[in-house]
Amino acid sequence: MIHPFQGSLVALPTPFVGEHLDLDALGRLVQTHEQSDTSGIVACGTTGEVPTLSREEQDAVVETVLAHSGSMSVMVGVGSNCTGSTIQRAREVASLVVDGSRVDGLLAVTPYYNRPSRAGLDLHFDDLADAVELPIVLYNVPARTGVDLIPQQARSIAARHSNVIAIKEASGDPERIKALTGDPNLTLLCGEDSLIGEFMAGGAAGAINVAGNVLPGPMAEWIDSARPSGDPDRAQVLASELMPFIHAMFVETNPAPVKEALAMLGCCSSEVRPPLAPLTPRSREEVSAALGLARGVIATSKSNVVRG
Repeated sequence: MIHPFQGSLVALPTPFVGEHLDLDALGRLVQTHEQSDTSGIVACGTTGEVPTLSREEQDAVVETVLAHSGSMSVMVGVGSNCTGSTIQRAREVASLVVDGSRVDGLLAVTPYYNRPSRAGLDLHFDDLADAVELPIVLYNVPARTGVDLIPQQARSIAARHSNVIAIKEASGDPERIKALTGDPNLTLLCGEDSLIGEFMAGGAAGAINVAGNVLPGPMAEWIDSARPSGDPDRAQVLASELMPFIHAMFVETNPAPVKEALAMLGCCSSEVRPPLAPLTPRSREEVSAALGLARGVIATSKSNVVRG
């Protein structure tokens, strides 16, 4: 199966106003990406604070994204620590249609808290892949889940299921690049903003990134330039210019910093839902300073930046 996910895939935050979703702000964010070089949108993932969203809210987010996504691909997070619930959510997402548009694929994180064995991971992903036809992207993020989906097992799962097409590798281990590239059944997507250059140079198809929420053009240009067939000199310049901003986006737990940056630009509120907390004054200053430095990136990039 040819996968629809490559290039800059931006992990969207979910804007809030008080206790409610701000779907107008969400729609504007998606429209900005549709008019930029962003290749795809990831909704209801880690950056989208999906554990705090009700099923009805998740549906509203996905429907809003579909209504404004245009030609961009749309990936939706469906993973949980219960296989049955994950399958149910995957089927619900697969059934959503807005003006003829449907979701292009599902992002399935390894079950968290339960800490399943290797056999348990196989059961979980085998059951999910058998239950839906949509393309599935495995999501490995041990720092958040407490379990590591090793390359050999990820490749084995993909070999058994034609709809398991890619892995978002967010272990932070650059050694995974060699272990996950070159497999005809499984495409590698970088899941760590700071490692995008290494992953793309090593053969990754794209990157699910956070910084692209604020700097969609520069991030897309960096991802394309860093490919083996790209422009390594330009990639090196962009990496150097973007890294201070990327580091600021993770000064506290994602998505609090990126929401603060978007709020500073007038795009949406900085509100996050408990148990996440607003940024400390010191972290807010770091984000503000990083935005100031990013002006140089914007000036030298041939592409665009998000605006309120």
